[in-house]
Amino acid sequence: MDYEIVLTGTSTTENFVQQVSEVLRCIYDDAGVDEYKKRWIEHDFPTEKFRLLMQS
Repeated sequence: MDYEIVLTGTSTTENFVQQVSEVLRCIYDDAGVDEYKKRWIEHDFPTEKFRLLMQS
C-alpha cells in the first residue's frame, strides 16, 4: 500500500459544501484572485465554481 489512512469521518453533502464555500470565501476576501494566483502558481482561483457554490 502506498498510503496510510490517518483520519476518517462522515459528513453530509450540505455540510461539506458549506465548509468548502466558507474556505473559498475567506481566500477570496482575504487574499483575492491575484494573490491566490501568486501562491498557487499553476492554478487560477475557481471563480465560476465559487459563484455556483454561493448560489446554492
